Amino acid sequence: QAEDSVQLMTVYKSKGLEFRHVFLLSMHNDLWGPQARSNANKLSLPANLKHIRYAGSTEDELKRLFYVAITRSKQGLYLTSHSHKDTGKPTQPLKFLQESDGASAILPEQANKVEEVSFTTREHAENIETLWSDRHIQLDAELKQLLKPRLQKYQMSPTHLNTFIDTEYGGPDVFLLNTLLRFPAAPTPDGEFGNAVHETLDFLQKNPTKVTKWEDEFTSSLSKKYIPTNRRPDYEKRGIDSLTAYLKARPKLLNTDIRSEVDFRMEGVVVQGAHLSGKIDRIEIDTENKTIDIVDFKTGKPHSKWDTSIKLKKYKQQLYFYKLLIEGSNTYANYTVNSARLEFTEPDKSGQIAQPLYVDFKPEELKATKQLIKEVWNRIQNLDL
Repeated sequence: QAEDSVQLMTVYKSKGLEFRHVFLLSMHNDLWGPQARSNANKLSLPANLKHIRYAGSTEDELKRLFYVAITRSKQGLYLTSHSHKDTGKPTQPLKFLQESDGASAILPEQANKVEEVSFTTREHAENIETLWSDRHIQLDAELKQLLKPRLQKYQMSPTHLNTFIDTEYGGPDVFLLNTLLRFPAAPTPDGEFGNAVHETLDFLQKNPTKVTKWEDEFTSSLSKKYIPTNRRPDYEKRGIDSLTAYLKARPKLLNTDIRSEVDFRMEGVVVQGAHLSGKIDRIEIDTENKTIDIVDFKTGKPHSKWDTSIKLKKYKQQLYFYKLLIEGSNTYANYTVNSARLEFTEPDKSGQIAQPLYVDFKPEELKATKQLIKEVWNRIQNLDL
């Protein structure tokens, strides 16, 4: 698992892979050559089915397998064998190498001679002791090496960024557990309720002709969420009441050229060396002027203005992140984000839906967001947590 470890595998598993150095062991006829063919089958077959039995590898098949093995190497290829088996019986050199008189007739001249290595009885005993004790040695790889495949494929989302820098409720430790190590976490009822609301709005925006079906869609979505049975009726009433008020307050919600739940995972967005990803609730597209307006739906307590609370600062940072996602994407490379706003889907204490909160994008804040992304990305890649 460590970066400098030896990869032990079969020839079949090595297909399609390349390594700087390759070691092929036991170059003997009974393992790699014609004598390796075996017809030993444990399962007997009736006479009418014997034709399906695998009769063993042909010499051509074995030769092709050997070819696969030797062509995995980019720089150094090492072929080893031993003169006698554990029983004392002599081994036969691999036929494909055409070895005779201590040389191979088919290998390049600079590498065709067989180098013999002899061992004393004492060295044999030491090797056997090492082989026996080696299985009891545990060599732990560093965490960075264990996570290397995930770090290579990792894409940062705005949620990841907010979690990493939120030292009150999140922070690097929580990011490591939830995002990199992927420890399971139980969903919260409020989070599941929010997911059901988002799914219902997504259904409405993609199926505007089915506007009368939204209650059924919400109820169906909520029924699949992990919410305690005794609390489900309360969440169902809360969702229907809030969505009724929201859809009444936003009659033009379905009359715009929009895309819903836009996923940027495959867009190849890179900002300051960081590979970004994310999913935006709604984008409103003006194809004539090549502009886009971002909409982010929020459940919970509505806000009528921007303030200094941590929650709203996270929301604003998320909208800046979305702007970078869109303008750095392949699909919308020729578009400019014109505006971004928060839409609170639940009414306030007076039963009214709050007006959207718009963001006026400022160059200095956009620059600071890029710098923050860069710093967090580098810490994640270096596991500087």
